[in-house]
Amino acid sequence: MQRVFFGIGALKNLDKLISEYDAKKIFLVYGKKSFRLSGAEEKIGHIIENVSYSVFNPTPNPEIGEIKRGISIFKKFEPDIVIAVGGGSVIDSAKAITALSVQSEDPLLYIVGEKKLVYGGKPLVAMPTTAGTGSEVTKFATIYINKKKHSLVSEKIIPDVALVDPTLTYSLTPYLTASNGLDALCQGIESFWSINSTEKSRTYAEKAMELAFTNIAKAVKTPDEEVRVAMAKASHFSGKAITISKTTACHAVSYPLTSYFGIPHGHAVALTMPAFLEFNSIVTEDDCNDKRGVVFVKERMVEILSIIGAGEGKEGKRKFYGLLKDILEDTRLRDFGIGKKDIEFILTESFTPSRMNNNPRNVSKEELRQMLEDIW
Repeated sequence: MQRVFFGIGALKNLDKLISEYDAKKIFLVYGKKSFRLSGAEEKIGHIIENVSYSVFNPTPNPEIGEIKRGISIFKKFEPDIVIAVGGGSVIDSAKAITALSVQSEDPLLYIVGEKKLVYGGKPLVAMPTTAGTGSEVTKFATIYINKKKHSLVSEKIIPDVALVDPTLTYSLTPYLTASNGLDALCQGIESFWSINSTEKSRTYAEKAMELAFTNIAKAVKTPDEEVRVAMAKASHFSGKAITISKTTACHAVSYPLTSYFGIPHGHAVALTMPAFLEFNSIVTEDDCNDKRGVVFVKERMVEILSIIGAGEGKEGKRKFYGLLKDILEDTRLRDFGIGKKDIEFILTESFTPSRMNNNPRNVSKEELRQMLEDIW
């Protein structure tokens, strides 16, 4: 069972955790820049100064070669525990390296889903420095193979401890605050309408949506402690939600936008959210993917739209696009150098069954092509 320490000053628990695990050797995973800027280096440096540690610095959206390099370092060092300090890519890398280091087969087989994890890894403590992915509580680790997104999925990779201290997000730039916050908001929305949603996941998702939508603009423009705490909660709840329900169409489209065109993940996810708010709200008997039926889906969409202050799908689309315009400079595909000719490529890369099939309304390539052309 995972333990979560949430709130201002939660990092103080790290000292007792190191003692509890009797850790003499620590595998420390962090983003080079974020570790310093977030204040984590200063806040935990004195806690780990008397133990031996090996450092691994993953890059954003890590490829499998990088993960294998981390596994090699991990095995040579033989740590007692793993501490991950950073955003989603950092924590995902730590989750993958920790788990894959103790399996008997080639890591590739587990990443592509041909093999299931058999053994649990060393204790992992996750400390997020962003408020977006909720990776500290999810059973997923995103890894890329030749720029194609894959997910290592297992309960065994959920960190043993999540230390969520919102003070580590205080130094986030307005843009990173917006992009990360939009990821939390979109995860909440997608989880809520996912065909895999449960009453429990929707409870988490609703909290994530309410917190993120209410606080994100202020977090970007005039952040204070209360707002930073709220966004950290939104991220945390969105992670709890998607680990049950998984994400849907907006995330499916986001991966090629990030991998091939360099659009940061949360920003990429949010670009198609306005269109899908309208699209999913007009689901019919003929195109409903959810076995619970079209009435169930429409009821869920009414709840989502209510949270963002909209009465129906078209208004929801306008409201969400208005939010994007308020907190982002770039809201169209061409703003990122994407040409109209690239839309076909994005379409091909977007149709991944693991995400697209979770959407409550069936999406055809022609319908998605129209959505992408509309935001070009």
